[in-house]
Parts: sequence; C-alpha cells; structure tokens
Amino acid sequence: MSGRNAASGLAHPEERLTGDTMGHMAEVTVRELRNEGGRVIDRVLAGESLLVTRDGEPVAELRPLPHAALDATTLLRRWRRLPSVDPATLRADIDAVLDQTL
Repeated sequence: MSGRNAASGLAHPEERLTGDTMGHMAEVTVRELRNEGGRVIDRVLAGESLLVTRDGEPVAELRPLPHAALDATTLLRRWRRLPSVDPATLRADIDAVLDQTL
C-alpha cells in the first residue's frame, strides 16, 4: 500500500481526494508529547483524537477509550425519565428550522 498508513489503511491526507471530509486528526509531535504530555492527555480526555508524528510522518494515534456499555436496568431507568414528545410539535419544530427546498 504505497502512501498509506499501514495501521489504518488510509491514504495520507495530501493524497486523499476528499481530505476535508476523511479522517483528519489534529497532530502532535513526539517532542510535544514528551514535553507537554499532561496537556496532550488532557486533550484526549476531552474527546479529541490526535495523530502523533515524528519528523513529519505519522507514527501513532491517541484517542479516548470507548465508554463502558450501560446495563439494561440503567438504560430503562433513563428512558423512563425522558420527557414525552408530541409528534406534531416535533415535526413543526423541525420544519421551522430546515430549508424546505432541499
């Protein structure tokens, strides 16, 4: 796979036809990771995914771990607390904000 990231199989951003919509990640250098590790990890904890580079080449990805799945009891308890939704009012609200010519 010439010009592709071996781990993800994705082409480097400069080789993508739709680079604006495909897999762009903020970059952090190995030096930044070493010198500002706490701040870098804080960014990841805030939900940001980062591409680690060395000499301008991608070498690793840092991303938040997925949240643990909720059990059925918790999901049901949350569902029961949701407010009721009137379908006609919801439709009117959506129609009011969407461009009807689309």
